[in-house]
Amino acid sequence: MKKKFQLIFLALINILLIVLILFYPHYAKAAAEDKSIGFCFFKNYLRIYCVTCGGTRAFGDMLSFDLISAVKHNALVFLGFAYIIFLDLYAIFAFFKKKESLIYFKPIFCLYAILFIFVFVLIRNFLLYAFGIDPIGDILR
Repeated sequence: MKKKFQLIFLALINILLIVLILFYPHYAKAAAEDKSIGFCFFKNYLRIYCVTCGGTRAFGDMLSFDLISAVKHNALVFLGFAYIIFLDLYAIFAFFKKKESLIYFKPIFCLYAILFIFVFVLIRNFLLYAFGIDPIGDILR
């Protein structure tokens, strides 16, 4: 039963990723025509970058295989995409090796992920206001 649940979980993650890949060109076209799409409270009112700022551009850059720009726009999106690929490869390997678990996950990963996201946001905004480094180019113009 555990293996069946894990297969369903992996399938749903991959279906979501495929839907995002198919939907992205339509979203990018709509966002170019209508500037109200993609409104960010943090960026517009607090003048700081949130966790997801630049995520859409990073996703588009990854689809174009421009990995340097993807990391520059939002490193978390790039790392999340890489983690999904790692999960898929591990699941394929575990399936053929007939391992009990198809997903390599430990509960401590959640704590590490939250800590990493917090540090990412702090460093990103510190660089923005302390040194004027704005890799996305939305706040300092």
